Amino acid sequence: MSETSPTAILKQDHVAAFAVVDALTRDLAYPEDVFWAKVAEGIHGRVAALRDALLLHFRREEEALFPDLVALVSEEAPEADIIAGFFRQESDDDLSAHTTVRLALYDIANLLEQMAAPNARPQHSISALRDRFGRARDLLSRHVEKEETVIFPMAERLLEEEQLRAIAARLAAITSAT
Repeated sequence: MSETSPTAILKQDHVAAFAVVDALTRDLAYPEDVFWAKVAEGIHGRVAALRDALLLHFRREEEALFPDLVALVSEEAPEADIIAGFFRQESDDDLSAHTTVRLALYDIANLLEQMAAPNARPQHSISALRDRFGRARDLLSRHVEKEETVIFPMAERLLEEEQLRAIAARLAAITSAT
């Protein structure tokens, strides 16, 4: 797999996202007084940036990679039925995970925006935020692991070099989340 392969590009997105996730995890673990200083510093902006980066990543997968994989396994002969059925299920699971992570990140960003308002310091917000972020982080971690151990290797094995180059070009052309 070359560094310009579509799966390598998408894995770079994962690495960048988890660098932010790890930093946010540390920020959310601080004691209450330090945590509120992090809110004042703009932690909500980092969550919004993570959300936007993941929305872009999801769009790139959904529009550039998944259609070729689904088309490939749909066209194959009956001996590929098991692979086709498996991938359709994995693809549906991935799209569902994308939706769930999107909603969770919007929810977390909205909660942090409220917490950043002047005089907003409800203690229950911190625990709710930590809980929501932890669930989103865990879901994202499982999702990325499945992509990197199942879906991406499948793409590298099943797609021709020309298809992979075309997918990489489409990935590069998608530069916004919308």
